[in-house]
Amino acid sequence: MPSLSPIVSARKGFTLSGTTGEVYSPGKIAAEQPERVLSLTVLSAPHTDAFLIALRDDETQKQLSRYIQFFRAPGRAAEAVFQTDNCARLRQVCQGKVPEATVESNVLRLSAPGALTAVLNWYRALDPDMRIGPVTSPTLFIWGSQDLAVGEAAAENTRAFVTGLTALSASKASLTGW
Repeated sequence: MPSLSPIVSARKGFTLSGTTGEVYSPGKIAAEQPERVLSLTVLSAPHTDAFLIALRDDETQKQLSRYIQFFRAPGRAAEAVFQTDNCARLRQVCQGKVPEATVESNVLRLSAPGALTAVLNWYRALDPDMRIGPVTSPTLFIWGSQDLAVGEAAAENTRAFVTGLTALSASKASLTGW
């Protein structure tokens, strides 16, 4: 990401972290600028290539990722559904796996004018054909086997694309980047 270079140009390197919502970003930066990324820590965000292959080939991942097509539906259909009935469907997204106070805080933020559309536009801009190549930076990948959006195939296949993987922590907890 060229726009990141001026920010870190005075430093020899930096540590980078991210979550599911940034599945493309941290790994892409680490793949493109390995000399700058001292280490990478991600929560529930498998390597982009592993995720996209699982999305294409793995039935479980296809089911877990159905929401992406809904978010990308034309005419801002997702916004209409989420904002109906005092955002009832938006509150249901986390399926009881996120503390209620966090859900309410998120609903409040996403109820601000344009906020929900901005979040959904990230999904609308996804390129399912994008590949980022190998990540060589030392990487800690934390994933919960009960994750709402990332299945085992994407998580486990991350090993094939992250040569600097120092740990893949697969907890039975319902860890989620959401």
